[in-house]
Amino acid sequence: MTTVSCVCFLTGPAVVTSDEIGDPHNLGIRCLVNGVKKQDSNTNQMVFNTQQIVAWVSKFFTLQPGDVILTGTPPGVGVFRKPPEFLKVKRTCTVKQILYYHLSSAEGWA
Repeated sequence: MTTVSCVCFLTGPAVVTSDEIGDPHNLGIRCLVNGVKKQDSNTNQMVFNTQQIVAWVSKFFTLQPGDVILTGTPPGVGVFRKPPEFLKVKRTCTVKQILYYHLSSAEGWA
């Protein structure tokens, strides 16, 4: 049995400053696997807004310019589907938000 693991840090293809995105509390978030929509939500559905998240994180460490806070994912995560769904080799996961990012398992993760 072969085990493949990968730590992926997906922020691309670009990280933009707040003045380039408009309202951060009203951004579409979509995830497609092989072209099939699996997640479709909006940042206005997040439990905590940006200011609350930054305030909470700042209690534990000092944030520096360029720091990135990863907040999780919208509803529709594969592990909680009935039956559960997981990415497999040669599947393509496309995440769309403000900018378009595309990662394929053929590029080194499964």
